[in-house]
Amino acid sequence: MRIKVLDFSSLLLGTLLLSTLSLAQEDGWQTLDSVQARSTHQTINLLIPEAFQGKSIASIRFHAANGDIRMNYAKLFLNDGDNINFSIQRTVHAGHNSRMIPVKIGNRTLTKVSLFYRVQQKDNVRVTLQAQLSEEN
Repeated sequence: MRIKVLDFSSLLLGTLLLSTLSLAQEDGWQTLDSVQARSTHQTINLLIPEAFQGKSIASIRFHAANGDIRMNYAKLFLNDGDNINFSIQRTVHAGHNSRMIPVKIGNRTLTKVSLFYRVQQKDNVRVTLQAQLSEEN
């Protein structure tokens, strides 16, 4: 009987792959859009893909990469022309998420999110909008 022993690199590669898959599906968060936030602007618009516009979004959050960003507030645009402002007032460091923002909009759908922000002079921060769908989807 022969027993195959895995070498260290195979074991490390398997562990890395498993942890990457876990991060991608962290607690059901899904990426909706990603935009570069530049120091020359103060607002970015993140669009909701059509595939998600018919679904009930329970909450959203922002993820920052490549630098720190001061998030002031977010404006959520709905399909009926209404909009909702959420105060954030936090600095989100590279590799971290903003606080979770609950989305309670009834039967309406989310079409766009504007983020009002401030970044350091030379930073170009990548901001990703993530959503967690409600259980009824």
